[in-house]
Amino acid sequence: MTANPKVFINTAQRGFPAHLHLPPGVDPSPIVAEFDPGTFTWNERGQYAEFPTTLSQAVVAVLFKHFTYVDMQYGRSEAEPEATTTVKRPAEARPSTWRRMGPRIPAAL
Repeated sequence: MTANPKVFINTAQRGFPAHLHLPPGVDPSPIVAEFDPGTFTWNERGQYAEFPTTLSQAVVAVLFKHFTYVDMQYGRSEAEPEATTTVKRPAEARPSTWRRMGPRIPAAL
């Protein structure tokens, strides 16, 4: 497993929940706290969190507050994804402390 969180979205079944895999040792509390209670359920068999696929964009936006990259997988089965991509956090999703630092000035100036 990589150090990036992974979101799997099932493309074969409408209404099938999306899966969220966090890297080992990561506390999910700050991520779960951003959503209404009951949004996430734990799948004991697969060892991942499930959430409504309609919230996948919101979940990825919250993940960008804590991680630079998010691995996305799409397909009928998580074991055999049809498409995989790694998404980088956009500049506007950077933590507010970084924005307050302002633009970086090259050392040569």
